[in-house]
Amino acid sequence: MGKVHNLDDETEFRDIGIIDANDVETIFKHYSSPLTTNGKTLIEEAIRGKINPALLVAIIQKECSYGVKANNKSLDERNIANPFSIHFRTKDQLEEGEQPKDMLRPSKGVLPTFRQSASAAVNTLDHWKSKGNGALPFSAVAAYYSEKPDIWKKDVMQYYLHILFLLKKK
Repeated sequence: MGKVHNLDDETEFRDIGIIDANDVETIFKHYSSPLTTNGKTLIEEAIRGKINPALLVAIIQKECSYGVKANNKSLDERNIANPFSIHFRTKDQLEEGEQPKDMLRPSKGVLPTFRQSASAAVNTLDHWKSKGNGALPFSAVAAYYSEKPDIWKKDVMQYYLHILFLLKKK
C-alpha cells in the first residue's frame, strides 16, 4: 500500500521536493499543454514560497485544464496566460469596458507572464493558508479560492493524486 497523501498536512502542503521541473514538463506534455516550457519557473516559484509544486500543477488542471482549449471551450488568452486564475485586480479596479474576467490581467489589455501568475499564486496560497485561523492548510486555501470549497478541494486533491500516479510518485 502506498503513502496516504494529505495536503492538509503542513509538511505535505510545503513539500517543495515532491516533483521537479522535468516532472512538471512531463505532465504538461502528457496533456499537450501550451505551458510545457514553464516547469523550471513553476519549481522556482514553489521553492521561493515553500508551496508543494504538485499542488500548483493540480490547481492549473482545475482552473484552466492545462490551457488546452479542446478540454475546456470557455478558455481564452487570459486563462492560458494566468493558469492559476489569480485575480490581479478587484472589480472596483476594472476600467470602463472591462469584464469581471479581466481581473485576471494585471492592468487593462496586459496579460501576465507565467512567472507573474505563478508568483501571485504562491503568494496567494501562502496568504490564504495563514488566514485560516488555525484551519488545516489545504482546507483554508480552498475556502478562499472557491465559492464551492468542498468541490474545489475534492477536485484539486483528485488531480494531485493523479499527477503523482502518472509520475509514479505515489
